[in-house]
Amino acid sequence: MTQSRRIILSLVFIFIAASLLSALSVVKVKAEYVYVVPSDETDRQASAKALECARLKALADEFGTFVSHSTSTVAANVDGVSAVSIAGLGSSDIAGVWLETIYENAAPEIVDGRLVIRATVRGKARARDVSAPEFEVQTMRYMHDGSLSPSDEFKHRERFDISFISPVDGYVAIYASDGINNAFRLLPDASANVAEPVRVSRGVEYHFFENSNPVMTLDPGENSAMLRISVIFTPKKKAFTLPVDESRLSKQGDVNAWLVSQERYRSWLSKMLNDSATQRRDLFVSITR
Repeated sequence: MTQSRRIILSLVFIFIAASLLSALSVVKVKAEYVYVVPSDETDRQASAKALECARLKALADEFGTFVSHSTSTVAANVDGVSAVSIAGLGSSDIAGVWLETIYENAAPEIVDGRLVIRATVRGKARARDVSAPEFEVQTMRYMHDGSLSPSDEFKHRERFDISFISPVDGYVAIYASDGINNAFRLLPDASANVAEPVRVSRGVEYHFFENSNPVMTLDPGENSAMLRISVIFTPKKKAFTLPVDESRLSKQGDVNAWLVSQERYRSWLSKMLNDSATQRRDLFVSITR
């Protein structure tokens, strides 16, 4: 190989590396989202949903989506601000990853006789690393005959499971949160008596809660609830550290740290997602009594 070809190849590699670094650099994003509140939702549920939609909108505005634009439809126009419906979009449809919340506010308003939530968010985010092979995950309902069926709607105390398969080996943990109360660790579950993520092998389909005792169920706490189930995966060979709420640990002796404050959980999640190797998928499920 001649000296000039070596120089050219070196420049090409440098350009590719710089492009990848630039694509995954952290940027500040912001958005406003007007959410029309359904009659069957509480104020807390509506505020949490409006803020989540605002975060997704901020990411979509900055990085785009992996689906056609026709997926989004205008739900309302309030004071000149279009309330674009992105309820059909999940975090896996957005080409960006939310890292940290700098500011958020959810203000209720009455417009044309309707209750709306005007949600405003500012935060830090980065582009999703599309070169990394992604896992597949889905919430499942147990039917009367014991079979599993994909679902995102559950009744109070109805048994459920999570199906998971990854193209690479790695570690996975799962948390549930309504965005207001404490985050609840689903995997590893409290009965497992471990405090580290679960090791998974490539190509194996897991049903994480099929052998859990007691069986895994969901409780809305109120008449209804919307939960975000976040699946955190890393292909690294070494297990990552799970969040621990030190105040809860000292007061209640919660050695497995399956319940974590929102502040501690968000701080841990932000640090995890700063590593481009970390993958996150959010599944939204509704629970009714």
